[in-house]
Amino acid sequence: SDLFNPGVNVVSKFGTLDLLEDLRITGGVRLSANFDSNEYLLSFENLKGTFDKQLIFHRQVIITSNDTSQYKTYSTSLYLSYSKPITPVLALKGTLSYRNDHHVFLATDIASLNYSDYSQNWMSLKGEIIYDNTRKRSINIYFGTRFKIFGEYYKEITRNKSDMVVLGVDFRKYIRIHRELIRANSFAASTSFEIG
Repeated sequence: SDLFNPGVNVVSKFGTLDLLEDLRITGGVRLSANFDSNEYLLSFENLKGTFDKQLIFHRQVIITSNDTSQYKTYSTSLYLSYSKPITPVLALKGTLSYRNDHHVFLATDIASLNYSDYSQNWMSLKGEIIYDNTRKRSINIYFGTRFKIFGEYYKEITRNKSDMVVLGVDFRKYIRIHRELIRANSFAASTSFEIG
């Protein structure tokens, strides 16, 4: 969903959890102003056992145009995450994901009537080291330190030489200067390269 910008929309989110908060189900719908670029999300979390587990289904529709054509993309993603808390503030997390982007050309002129729809299928694997020692004081006001070191691998299943690796770090430190006055220091860097 980071790749698309659907513009003006309305978001509805709902969820439920068990008494011990070990099982969580969350759903969400984002309806766009034109009711054509909508987004849907369903998440199931199981925090019982050695690993915290999460399964996410995400679907989004977006209309895109370039110099020669206009097309609608139906993007469907499935994420499976396992995380292992090492301490209350440190965790390891791994995520396996699959994404299908189905591009449907819209008939805007005679030439576009002959364009064939096509699909792209992506698999990815992501590993993260997560440290979060922050405390929430109020909305968007935190104290403490948090950082994430991550590596991602992407592969378009139907194409050769499409392997890509992303490595990165995100560091944030929130320093209390006076009562509700916070200084936020942030550093983020990433690099990507293709394999093959």
